[in-house]
Amino acid sequence: MVLSLVLVLAAGMLAGCMSTGGEVAPAQRLLMSRSHDRTNPVGLSGAAVKGSVFVFLSSADSIKRTEWFLDNPAATGTPRQVERQAPFDFAGTRHHGEARAFSTRELRDGYHEITARLTLAGGATKKVSSRFRVANGSASGTPTPTTSPTTVPPAAAPPPTTPTTAPAPQVPAAPSGGSPTAASTGWRPTGVSLAPYSGPCLITVAGTVIDGKDLACSTLEVRADNVRISRSRIRASGDFAILFRSGTGLVVSESEVTSTSPGAADRAIALWGADATVQDSYVHGTRRGIELGNGARILGNYVDDFVNNSDAHATAILSSGGTRNVVISGNTLGCGTSHCSSAISLYPQNFAGGPNDDIVIDGNLLNGGGFCTYLGYTPAEGERPNTNIRVTDNVFGNKYYPRCGQYGPVASWTPPPTGTGNVWSGNTDASGGPVVASDV
Repeated sequence: MVLSLVLVLAAGMLAGCMSTGGEVAPAQRLLMSRSHDRTNPVGLSGAAVKGSVFVFLSSADSIKRTEWFLDNPAATGTPRQVERQAPFDFAGTRHHGEARAFSTRELRDGYHEITARLTLAGGATKKVSSRFRVANGSASGTPTPTTSPTTVPPAAAPPPTTPTTAPAPQVPAAPSGGSPTAASTGWRPTGVSLAPYSGPCLITVAGTVIDGKDLACSTLEVRADNVRISRSRIRASGDFAILFRSGTGLVVSESEVTSTSPGAADRAIALWGADATVQDSYVHGTRRGIELGNGARILGNYVDDFVNNSDAHATAILSSGGTRNVVISGNTLGCGTSHCSSAISLYPQNFAGGPNDDIVIDGNLLNGGGFCTYLGYTPAEGERPNTNIRVTDNVFGNKYYPRCGQYGPVASWTPPPTGTGNVWSGNTDASGGPVVASDV
């Protein structure tokens, strides 16, 4: 993760505050940190931000409920996230207390605003908003805080009319020790006791919620919008453990996805529908991992420990082609069996829709395969290059091979101008040394 900050003093942090009902509550700020444990926080208001951050409320005193909104300062409609107990994190809180990361690479560069609508203990409401600037596309030096990152400016100080900036060195990538593990993901860390699932294995009702269940289906197939599967175990005997065949908005969180017997399922999760999220989940024991769909968000998962597969092209994350608007951030992704191609493969195959476009691969720990990543194209087969593929701040590990993959970290990378908008930046090996796209 790379984060650069320009601080505006606290008068700006309290912009948009509103309360009703006469109840007095402590002054609140929106803070952010580079770490899941919220250490060394700084004010969000006026900051210029790159990569993934952890945004949270400065104080939980007298707060009963927090509803979070992005680019919706009026705080109307459905919140992006609702938190009913402290700590109050913008992207939500893991059950063991760590903040979940918010990847700013989901947003276009420029100004954005986060708003928290607070419900106080006595029932009054209050809004706290902070406007910040996303600067992931900056090619030059990045801004740095104008004050120490361990302090928050005093509320009495007036904000400057123009944020002051100063060049700063890049922040090193997060160490692999902070990456998701089999023990830190899935349903077990939540403390839930699973109950047998007695519902249908074909979900056709929009808004269906499956929580704290142990499912043993041939395939759990979803053909509906806004289905949520949380704190559950899905064990499959068919080709797919979860098949999101159609619809939008599937969320799979804090769940284990595997096979009833080793290798029974070909793909753990196939996201053929749109705008799906897989988060904080433990995916293993199948022949392949997650097949991407348009708008997919793959965040904070452990996807590894597959079984031997006689078919080629086994991988933790896969697109055969035509996939767009994807974020793959903060995961542990590996593939160590004899037929693994990579940890991540983005094939632009014509039969599957051609080039992939607008895919962020940020802050992951990668391991295994012939090469750890396959991200390019084969002109001899009539393929066209992937575009707007941004590979940033990943760690290319040595779990299976000294150079991440058997033959190296990356194959078939297509830099600009042929690969329009493609970015390779800040990637390191297990020792912290740089990994460049020509390292084969």
